[in-house]
Amino acid sequence: MHKELIIAIFFGSLLGLAVAFSVWMASNTLLSTSDQATNTGQQTPSPKPTNSKAEDFVINFENYSVVSESPVLIAGKTSPKALVIASTKNQDYLTSADEAGAFKFEIGVSGGLNQVTFFSVNSSGLIEEKKLAVIFSTLVSKNKMENSNNDNFHAYLGSVTDITDTSFQMKSDDGDIKQVTFSNTTTVVNIVSKIKEATTKDLAIGDYVIAMGVVGENDILNASRVLVTIQDKEIIVKAVFGTISEINKKILQINGYQLPIQVLLASDIFEADSQNVEKKKKLTFSNLKEEQLVLITGTQAENVLEVKSLFVID
Repeated sequence: MHKELIIAIFFGSLLGLAVAFSVWMASNTLLSTSDQATNTGQQTPSPKPTNSKAEDFVINFENYSVVSESPVLIAGKTSPKALVIASTKNQDYLTSADEAGAFKFEIGVSGGLNQVTFFSVNSSGLIEEKKLAVIFSTLVSKNKMENSNNDNFHAYLGSVTDITDTSFQMKSDDGDIKQVTFSNTTTVVNIVSKIKEATTKDLAIGDYVIAMGVVGENDILNASRVLVTIQDKEIIVKAVFGTISEINKKILQINGYQLPIQVLLASDIFEADSQNVEKKKKLTFSNLKEEQLVLITGTQAENVLEVKSLFVID
């Protein structure tokens, strides 16, 4: 009996040691696997972010810059060989990017605010859009001579919300609050109804102004010139690229575009060489034919796109 008990205890001890050894081995294996997974995670590089389409189309000109000469040279970068349009209130300009995607325009500007809309059309027909505001004032040349160390002129546009003896606060078109300082050398011109000289004492809360000058610390603009004017209605320009599928009197239908396109009598119609789009010739509506590849700019009126410029791409 004692012998059987001793044998049972002996084999029980062996079984216990075997179980303990198995647990120890499993624990080490799990720890090793965990360490390997951690090390592997540390060695795996994070994926690099890719550029979005909007970042591929760049205008190398600061928004709300003030210029003193016309035309203005504006350059940028987009997809290689893309067609690029610069659309202003009075004229549309067409060019093509080079093999590196670089392009440039010489754009005519007029006094005050100039809204420019850029369109880039790549080889797949994808259209990208950028907008730019340029302020033209001949006063900049004088200020550049007086401030030879700082020719960084900009403009703030918006409505005056508060005025002191030496400054005013304004709410910009983007909804931001801007601070503007002025002095006895600041010139003020009111162009609401007719052009007339004014002073800073004539400024009133609610006036819509274009304040031009040098932006200093805390984004405070030191105004050299202030125009009191009326807020320009934003011009919404669209671009359409495709082939003409149907012509009916003065109405065009473009493949893939749902709205009918109305060609107005004042529309500019050109034939552009795809190898040299700047080399173009004037056309008339009668020159348009089905299956022609066209690039169109226009403004939408109700359910029709009214053509501003139409380029037949050869």
